[in-house]
Amino acid sequence: MKSKYPFLILFFILLSVSLFCIVKEENVPVNEDAFSLKNEDRLDRILLYKKGLPRGGFIKNYDGSWELNQTVKVDKKMGDLLIHVLKNIRVKSPVAAEERDEVKEQLKKEGIIIEYFEEKYLNKAMYISSSPDPAYSYAMLEGNDVPYLIYISDTKRNLVDLVSLPELNWKERTLFNNNSEDILSVQIEYFDSPKDSFKVSKKNEKLVLNGISKLNILKVRDFLGKFEKIRAGAFISENSILLDSIKISEPYCRITLEDNDANKNRILTLYLDNQNKDLLYAQASHNEKEIFLIPVKSLQSILVKKSELLGGNS
Repeated sequence: MKSKYPFLILFFILLSVSLFCIVKEENVPVNEDAFSLKNEDRLDRILLYKKGLPRGGFIKNYDGSWELNQTVKVDKKMGDLLIHVLKNIRVKSPVAAEERDEVKEQLKKEGIIIEYFEEKYLNKAMYISSSPDPAYSYAMLEGNDVPYLIYISDTKRNLVDLVSLPELNWKERTLFNNNSEDILSVQIEYFDSPKDSFKVSKKNEKLVLNGISKLNILKVRDFLGKFEKIRAGAFISENSILLDSIKISEPYCRITLEDNDANKNRILTLYLDNQNKDLLYAQASHNEKEIFLIPVKSLQSILVKKSELLGGNS
């Protein structure tokens, strides 16, 4: 006996199949590393922005270094950390079905958009936002309607916290990065003890100290070698009260370094921290509006006295 409602039955069959496919599609898990950075060597841009706001982010230079928002040279350690974190994003699980709509709304309204560009072409885009558990973040790939909980596989760092850091935290912190063979002179002036001040320079391929050639060559060479990598602990920028107080303070000392590469020339003026003897403030000649905070132990190897370099093995 033929059904009186063949079209109605067909309609329900097709509807059931469609719903099954939709539900199945929404529950298909992405790969564990679906959100991670895959091709570091081909990566040339990482954009970070919120919907409706200007795009900003990291651009790779030809030498492999990074710039943030085309103005800030990124510290190598911070750049390496960013790449390491992006390579190690892992999926924990899809967001629970009953929370999914709310999380999707949160991601699209408040989430940070991250875009990976490889050789100038967009490779991957995603939304991320904070979750109640600081060990995880919410994330959703562009073009996918399922939000996931993600984490960084080998660190406790939170992805949202990392990409939300202010510009100052990303800035290059290297104070000196000079090869000893390329240094032409180093002068250290102690303002409260002029007798300890000195200038080491190269004259006719020989090292001299304040014009005196009888000095401990081994110690002087060791001293010059200490300028190869000296970093600041942190930046304090545009703090007008601190800046004003430093300007009226007597400097502790000034370091002037001249290099074969003029771009590596430095004049660094150091001030004591009256509240903490383990810290120094530093002001660099190339940007007097910025103040560096430096642990004293980071500079102990170069803050030597004139007498320490004289005599001995000449």
